Amino acid sequence: MESQHGSVTQLQQTLSEKNKELEQYRSALSSAKSQYEQARDELQRVKESESHLCAELESIESAHRVQVERLEREKEEFKNYKQEEVASFKEQTRQHALTIVAMEDRLLRLTKQNKQLEQEVAFSKQQSGAKHRPTSPRKESRPPSPRKTSPRPQSPKKEPKQTRSVETETSPQSNVEASLKSDVYKLEQLVLLLRREASQAKKEAQDQSDVVQGLRRDLAGASARMSDLAGELSDKQKQKLEEYEERIQLQDKELEGQREQLLKLSTLVDEQQKEIDMREGRLSETEKSLVKHKQDIKKKGTELVKYREKLVETMEDRQTKVDEIEIEKKTASDLYAQGMRCRGERHEHVIARQKEALADMRKKSKLIEQLKPPLPSHEQSLQQIVALKQEIAELRATLASREEDFHKNESQIHAELRLVREQSSSNLAEKQFEKSTHKDTKDALDLSEKTYLKLARTLGALLEVDPVPGTRSMAHIPAEEREKLEQDRSKAVELLVSRVKLLQERLDRKENLLGGYEKDLVNLRESQTVAGMKSAEASGLKLDVRTRQEEIAYLRESLSRLRDELDQERRVNVCLRERKKFAMDFEDRDTHRKAHSCYTDEHSRYQEEAKKRKAAERIKRKNYEIESLKKELRSADRELNDTAIRLQAFESTRNMNGTDSDVSDILYHV
Repeated sequence: MESQHGSVTQLQQTLSEKNKELEQYRSALSSAKSQYEQARDELQRVKESESHLCAELESIESAHRVQVERLEREKEEFKNYKQEEVASFKEQTRQHALTIVAMEDRLLRLTKQNKQLEQEVAFSKQQSGAKHRPTSPRKESRPPSPRKTSPRPQSPKKEPKQTRSVETETSPQSNVEASLKSDVYKLEQLVLLLRREASQAKKEAQDQSDVVQGLRRDLAGASARMSDLAGELSDKQKQKLEEYEERIQLQDKELEGQREQLLKLSTLVDEQQKEIDMREGRLSETEKSLVKHKQDIKKKGTELVKYREKLVETMEDRQTKVDEIEIEKKTASDLYAQGMRCRGERHEHVIARQKEALADMRKKSKLIEQLKPPLPSHEQSLQQIVALKQEIAELRATLASREEDFHKNESQIHAELRLVREQSSSNLAEKQFEKSTHKDTKDALDLSEKTYLKLARTLGALLEVDPVPGTRSMAHIPAEEREKLEQDRSKAVELLVSRVKLLQERLDRKENLLGGYEKDLVNLRESQTVAGMKSAEASGLKLDVRTRQEEIAYLRESLSRLRDELDQERRVNVCLRERKKFAMDFEDRDTHRKAHSCYTDEHSRYQEEAKKRKAAERIKRKNYEIESLKKELRSADRELNDTAIRLQAFESTRNMNGTDSDVSDILYHV
């Protein structure tokens, strides 16, 4: 009984322990669930951070592109500046070389001049010594004569002249030497400046080479870390890594495809907008040209109406003039026929006599007008007429006496006299009537001539026929010139008619053009409707682009959330590691206790699950580290490329500076 009671107490103790362990497992499960939820939240945060990082990457890439463009521009500017400096230095060296050559030539000339002067001085000294030597014995033997003492004062006068010439010739030599020394000093200063610049450039190159070496070391360390990480990974992890990389590449390709589609859509929208702008510009131009053509057509229509009215008026005037001329021609032909009849009836002698009598009457009337006052009254005129009739009677008597040779009877003479009286009276009335009618016709003809000429000139000015032929009057022109004038006027009429026809043809053409323009307007309206449709399509495409951009933004947000989740999982892994350490310590403590089979199974399952979680978390963490390392490597590669480009540019400038320094050294040695 005691043994059974002891076993029961042991079982109760074990049951209580098991219950405690179950409670611990339940608490661990609840904590694991909370950790799982936290890990999920962290994953979402990781995705959001990934999207944010992608956006930052794009902004950094754009900034990097801008910086690269700016550096390229600076590089080109620096290259151009250095080329200009090199060209200026070359020009300076060339000028200095030319000056040095010129100075050397001047030095040679001056040395030659100095040698010549020294030779001349020596020669003059020799001559002066030769002159002084023979005079000494003469002084001892003979007394000095005034004629022979004359060269003595000349010899000392010649010597100062020669010294002055030597001094004047040595003075330009000293000036040349001073100028040469100043040029040499300037060249030395320039060489010193160039050497300082070369030393500074060497220092900068050394600094940049140190930076490049440091970057290479960083790259080598990063590559070593990458290789170590790759060596630590298992085959499954490597496969998963490759799968993740393939997925990332696919996503990158999809993003690039979407970007290309967006670019194509934007280019299409820009092209359509340009076409719409071009068509709108053409529409405005055609509308302006249409308005101008309509205005021109209206003006020309009014001008044509005026011309037609003027032509109708001129044609009516000409018709009236032609009718008057025809009437005059008829009267003239009638008069000519009457004259021919009179000639046929042999009234020539009578007409001659009447003419003589009329001439005498005119003479007498002129004399009377001269003697009497200019304006007689009606009675005086009647008296004059009576006197004239008496004179006519006397004349008739004289005529009758003269015509006795014709053996006419008195009855015949009286009849002839009656006829003459009747004819004279009728002739006077007819002449007065003819004069008045002739004057009227002449005035009308002059008026018609003036109006015709005015009309012809105005028509010529309007129709741009500046020299209108036949614009002279026919009043005082001989017959030959009249025929020529008629031909000129017919030519002028033909010319004006041809111009009017041309204007009519132009009007017809412009009307046709207006019809074509109206058709173009209809087509343009149709094209405007099509453009409206296309603009609606473009707006739809823009909306699609916006939706795609929103999708891309959503994808980036999801990536950032994934990154946050990954960070959270990493934190969970750290917590699990700490708990694992705690559990391992707990297991080490409880090794002396006997483990139950159920407890061992649950514990092994928990350990396996923890191992799997740890492995997954390690893989995720390593993926994240690999991605970050790849980004760092890309940035390092870009920086290396930039530094290499800068080094090349600097080496090229350094080589150029080296050549310039060599040239300056050569000049210095020269």
